[in-house]
Amino acid sequence: MVLNWFVQVYICGLLENVFFVVKTTHNYKLEYYWKSTWKEVCQKAIVESVKKDKFAYVSDEDHSMWEVGGRATLHFRSTKHGVLRPLLIKSCNAQQKIVPDSLTRIVQHFLNILYCKIASETPFNNSKNFLQKWCEIYPQWKGKKVHFVKMDVKDAFGSVNHTLLRCIIKVHFRRYVNSGQLIAVKTVKFSSNKTRILFDVFDEDFCSYHHPVQYYPIELLFGIVVKSFECCEFQWRRKFYRLKCGLPQGNELSASLCNFYLNAMDQKYLREFVSESSLLIREMDDYLFITTSHEQAVKFYYFMQKGISEFNVQINAKTETSDTHHEISYLKYIINTEDLEIGYDYSKYASSDIAHWLSLNRTVKQERFIKDSTRTTCVLSDILVNAMFNRPQTVMKIIFQCAYLQASRMHAMVDRLLCGCFREGFVVKCCKMCAKVIRRKSVKRFQNPDVGTYITIRAFYERLLPFGRYREELRQLSLRMKTLQCVISDVILEIEYVIQDLMSRTSGNPLKRSDF
Repeated sequence: MVLNWFVQVYICGLLENVFFVVKTTHNYKLEYYWKSTWKEVCQKAIVESVKKDKFAYVSDEDHSMWEVGGRATLHFRSTKHGVLRPLLIKSCNAQQKIVPDSLTRIVQHFLNILYCKIASETPFNNSKNFLQKWCEIYPQWKGKKVHFVKMDVKDAFGSVNHTLLRCIIKVHFRRYVNSGQLIAVKTVKFSSNKTRILFDVFDEDFCSYHHPVQYYPIELLFGIVVKSFECCEFQWRRKFYRLKCGLPQGNELSASLCNFYLNAMDQKYLREFVSESSLLIREMDDYLFITTSHEQAVKFYYFMQKGISEFNVQINAKTETSDTHHEISYLKYIINTEDLEIGYDYSKYASSDIAHWLSLNRTVKQERFIKDSTRTTCVLSDILVNAMFNRPQTVMKIIFQCAYLQASRMHAMVDRLLCGCFREGFVVKCCKMCAKVIRRKSVKRFQNPDVGTYITIRAFYERLLPFGRYREELRQLSLRMKTLQCVISDVILEIEYVIQDLMSRTSGNPLKRSDF
């Protein structure tokens, strides 16, 4: 904390640099600009945005009217590709905020409920039911040539048309919500003396609940939704601009509004690509189209590449298809386009500092916390170890990667929390907990349930081998592996071949994608 304060107050002040943190695929990156360079970059971005009709000049009269109701500021943020995107910065002064935080959370929850109602009536699928839909349609694909098309929308947040989005939201409000209906918010007092707010949509039957209730009219919520993307302005060189096109990246409602916007586009233009033998999935701005018809795959590819001018949607040039890629990574899964085998994409966990997101310093019982985390955060699904979808060698590889990830997480937390000092047998207990979870999930896949246990211990051994602090724990794990080798002697050679092949393909880090 002292070092962070020293850097912010003295170094940044003396050098007059602009520092900020950018979240990349695997970790966080610190970027900085000289103050003069940053002004030139921002000025150039503003001029280009005005030419593209994304920003509009605000007169002094309009600006004074907006200040009465509250005004937010807009800042630029550089992405990992070097593109400047608008970021909504909320003022610390509560009187200057457009919408209070409590109302924003209520509106966000209401939009989620509304979107679930809309999604339940559409033939499209999302990432939450991806594996379920895969299980249903897999028997139709087995033994056939299946075509994959993966693409994503270019600058999905920055290309949203405000007028069209306002009409879309208004139509949904009129369709699913009665005029004059209220949102009821109940506040419940728990025994821990902490006040939690629970949100839900109610009509007149809320009297049965014996809790304090606050009602919010739908018209108020609609106004908050519209204001969240229309009342975004910032000042640059004594001039004020407002966001005319696109959604601010820092707003809590932007993700939900982008979902509404793209869902309307899907309903109007992409319904023809949904059939019994095809699967169309969209997660925010990422599309995955799977079909057995080559004509449909080609038609979808060229249709999306042309873009949809009505919604101002363009597709990124980087598009993956089964004709050019042997494996396609989508969301957290990786799919073999030839054998239709599916597994987790562990490459996104390949960063060395994978425990940075945990509030580790606030943990009281640290060793117990690490044990529970090793047991509960196991990234493995029963479907992925099913014999119907994956071969035994693929299941062995998935189990090894899963256990290797748990060992990496445990090592990162031990290094961060315990500073390398732990009680004897602690690491072995963590390994046993992880092996117990993996064994329970993979017991139906192998005739001998000890196969999953051996692979888990072997993964922990490989991950902790470079560190001298685990010398005694590695000796115990080695003895346990020798005992299990006698029990699973019929498949031990196959397991060792799979592990050695995986380690060689990934240059010693099985969480990364294969080198060839």
